[in-house]
Amino acid sequence: MFNWKLSRLNDKLIDDAHNAFGIAGDCHCTRLRRIRPHGALQCDHVITKWRVGVTPPAAAPFPPGDPGQNIILFTGFAGGDAPGAFAAEVLYRKASSDGSIAQLWPIYKVSSGNRSFTALIQGGSTAAGLGLLEGVIMDGWRTGARVRVRFQAMTNCDGAPAGTCFKGTIRILRDNPEDEH
Repeated sequence: MFNWKLSRLNDKLIDDAHNAFGIAGDCHCTRLRRIRPHGALQCDHVITKWRVGVTPPAAAPFPPGDPGQNIILFTGFAGGDAPGAFAAEVLYRKASSDGSIAQLWPIYKVSSGNRSFTALIQGGSTAAGLGLLEGVIMDGWRTGARVRVRFQAMTNCDGAPAGTCFKGTIRILRDNPEDEH
């Protein structure tokens, strides 16, 4: 049987500790007390990114399953529960024949001390610059957690060089008890 009084006391102590050490500051995390009272978190990390280049083309012959395309490189910054540096590598990008939708397979990296993580994600973007992706954290903080990414292409984002940039959110979803072994 679950003791709600102890759970509320524990949650208050955790929240007080977060506030005392400034952890909660700009955090958009939600503690899901009713589902998993001991720390299941859903966190939103606001990101700003911009393109910085591409890797050199791969030399033929290409390995099986590799289209031999360049990798598109991005840099930027993240806020929220893991403020710090942001980097991305778009491993694969393929546009539809009319250019209205593109398939994307990027790796996102957030460098933020003990809350750093690397996520492998996939999804797509529209010609209007809206991107929707889903994936999993493969390394670092919250390894194994599912992520959802939403971004929008813009111009002249605060903190980014002039020109095209992208603002969005990486949402680290709450832990799912059914996924535990």
